[in-house]
Amino acid sequence: TVSAGPYTISAVLSPAGVLSNYAITYNTASFTITTKAASVTPNANTKVYGSVDPALTGSLTGFLAGDGVTAVYARTAGETVTGGPYTISAVLSPAGVLSNYAITYNTASFTITTKPVTVTPTSGQSKVFGLADPVLTFGLSEAVGLSGSLGRIAGESVGSYAITLGTLASTNSNYTLVLSATTVNFTILGWSVLGFYQPVDMGMLNTVKGGSTVPLKFEIFQGSTELTNVSAVKGFKASITSCLAFVDEPASAIEITSTGGTTLRYDSTGGQFIQNWQTPKTPGICYSVSMQTQDGTVLYAHFKLK
Repeated sequence: TVSAGPYTISAVLSPAGVLSNYAITYNTASFTITTKAASVTPNANTKVYGSVDPALTGSLTGFLAGDGVTAVYARTAGETVTGGPYTISAVLSPAGVLSNYAITYNTASFTITTKPVTVTPTSGQSKVFGLADPVLTFGLSEAVGLSGSLGRIAGESVGSYAITLGTLASTNSNYTLVLSATTVNFTILGWSVLGFYQPVDMGMLNTVKGGSTVPLKFEIFQGSTELTNVSAVKGFKASITSCLAFVDEPASAIEITSTGGTTLRYDSTGGQFIQNWQTPKTPGICYSVSMQTQDGTVLYAHFKLK
């Protein structure tokens, strides 16, 4: 062993029969056993906040198998994300053989990562075009303190927009919010439009007298609220079309905003928007007429002059 040295080196002479002829000085010398280089190296490790620590491991280098050196690994105390990383170190045994080694005690880091909390937006959330967004609701896989709110992909046209985490965050640094794997959309609903009403009904080819004023009558609702402001209407388009094969969207349309001396108005008595259109005195002509609201909803009608 290292600690028992230095050891004495001495000599035994021969042949014995001649040694009496000499006045021999028996000198000695030292034999030194130096420490053997060895090291212990813990393996870095990690866990998710709130979970049980995994078994800590490492490796030993340079120790003689016969000494049976073993290591017990441990880390400094702490159970928060921000308190880390924590230091992993080792205690070696048996103590009686360790003085024979020049031991390098390496360390490693133990990291606690944030625990993910799944945010699942409530499905079916929506608004009617033109209204302000409601506060978006959601469920959590685990109760945590929160700040901020959910958001959505930008856009104000009728359609679906994926809900995002927005500014929603955990007030506890040990947690990270993650959005559910399944995309949940926020829907902007179009306005409901009713009409056109007689004498120009939808879904059929109406016949009206040429040279007469044709009233295009309809209603617009935003949710359950009936709109009365003409700004809700984006415009009218009309085109001559085939009387046998008319289509909803005219191939080429001429926009009209006022005809027959009457502009678009809301009739509070009848509860309808009315746009009058003065027709020419040309029988046999068929027209396709469309009205578009500010949210993009389109209403179509078709009529023939007699």
